[in-house]
Amino acid sequence: MSNRLLAAAGVLCVVVCLALYGWLHVAPASAGVDWQTRTLSQYALLENGWAFDAATLLLAAGSALAAVALVLTGLIRAGASVAVALWVAGLVGVVLFEKHNWSVGPSISGDVHRVASVVAFLSLPVGAL
Repeated sequence: MSNRLLAAAGVLCVVVCLALYGWLHVAPASAGVDWQTRTLSQYALLENGWAFDAATLLLAAGSALAAVALVLTGLIRAGASVAVALWVAGLVGVVLFEKHNWSVGPSISGDVHRVASVVAFLSLPVGAL
């Protein structure tokens, strides 16, 4: 697969991801949720949580495809590619391990989810630097 095709596939994944996130925000199942006090992962606990999972995995795939294209063209440094790999792993971890549902109480899965989200959202700006 050519570098341009990898990059285009990565961009397509991210665009579809953004459309799904946008749909989630206006979907009837999201009504009544106070998004000023909830995290994005709250979507996964709603009845249409599959869309959050799909969007997050598409974001991870798109990021990985774009990073591979950048590595193959020599436009990204090794440290940045490690940071992007951590971003992707963190996003996948956010999907695989459900956040705490505080109506039930804390859980190990929720703790792993929290660590994965911290890894993801700290590694991306580090990679950009």
